[in-house]
Amino acid sequence: NDVSLIYDNPAFLGTEIDLTLNASYMSYVSDVGIGNIVFAKALGERSAIGIGALYSNYGKMKETLDGNVIIGDLNASDVCGSIFFSHDLTDKIRGGVTGKFFYSNYHHNTAIGLGVDLGLSYYNEDKEFSFGLVGKNIGRQIKAYEDELGDLPWDIQFGFTKKLAQAPIRFSLTAIY
Repeated sequence: NDVSLIYDNPAFLGTEIDLTLNASYMSYVSDVGIGNIVFAKALGERSAIGIGALYSNYGKMKETLDGNVIIGDLNASDVCGSIFFSHDLTDKIRGGVTGKFFYSNYHHNTAIGLGVDLGLSYYNEDKEFSFGLVGKNIGRQIKAYEDELGDLPWDIQFGFTKKLAQAPIRFSLTAIY
């Protein structure tokens, strides 16, 4: 029931996390700041929606010329806005989709991209077994840092978790391609 997990697989969004808000921020070394916010709402008995954003600011850096001549300061940051939707296909299988808008600004260089995540999850409460499958960042740049547009760096992830019947231990395995 952790709404922040929908960033990993949109099929983890469900009616059980209705009206849930999660926000976090981490201040890291050298003015680096990373944060996220996400909100989920049930739509009837079998569907849910969510909205969220991820943010990274890499702090103030010195802008230099060849020979380490400092000419000023520069900033770099990334933002990803997301809209999530999920639907229970059966009592144990759920599908989900995330629409993503990426914005990246590194000093005078900007890139913008659009993408989707497509996910499935299976959960069997009686056997305490679950698995998930997700294709992430399927999309393309619509504005590149330089002249040539490119595909987003996509990946496919599969994972499962099984709780042992007679022990308080869970085994989990995640594979990323």
